[in-house]
Amino acid sequence: MAQSLPSVWKPGVNGELRYLFANIFPTAIFFTGPDYFLHVLFTPDGWDRTRVVIYFYYKGSAATDPAFAQVRQAIEDQWQVVIKQDEEFVEFVQANTLVRDRAGIRPYFSPYWEGAVHHFQKMIVETIQEGQAANP
Repeated sequence: MAQSLPSVWKPGVNGELRYLFANIFPTAIFFTGPDYFLHVLFTPDGWDRTRVVIYFYYKGSAATDPAFAQVRQAIEDQWQVVIKQDEEFVEFVQANTLVRDRAGIRPYFSPYWEGAVHHFQKMIVETIQEGQAANP
């Protein structure tokens, strides 16, 4: 039986587990669970493709100790399931966006579900506009 990974940080005052999820503009996501740290790096691989690389970090010897191999693999397998679930949806959204652009349909965002996506895209536009203004 695999043992538990050492905690990355202390539980909350009432013993609750803590999680932190952060998007770092423009190409990274960081996630800290109670016992591991995840870094997702997005890099453009053409105008219509993005390469996604996932890095997992564990505390101390938990990163390499064979006693933790099974629990590390379970965490990584769980994330692969999440990513695979999103993959088809993301590809569909991207393909649909091209069709909407050709048809002259402005994209609309769900205020509840897509606030972060909308904010991220506004940041991209602002950055491009600032770059164009700085380099006439």
